[in-house]
Amino acid sequence: MTCTLKQLLPAELSNETAFQLVTFTRGLAFALESIYFDQMLQHNSECEHEPFSRTKQDDDQNPNPF
Repeated sequence: MTCTLKQLLPAELSNETAFQLVTFTRGLAFALESIYFDQMLQHNSECEHEPFSRTKQDDDQNPNPF
């Protein structure tokens, strides 16, 4: 089964539900980073490039990604 991001996360959520979803997701991301931070650093040092770094060209094309 394939579903799109729009189907998975519909815009028609109540304000409270959206708030709870974002709060939960932030907490989950923080917990995952806390647990796996050392492995993330090790992986980045093993890569030829840093997948999360932005280049000057990225900034020129997308001045405000948010």
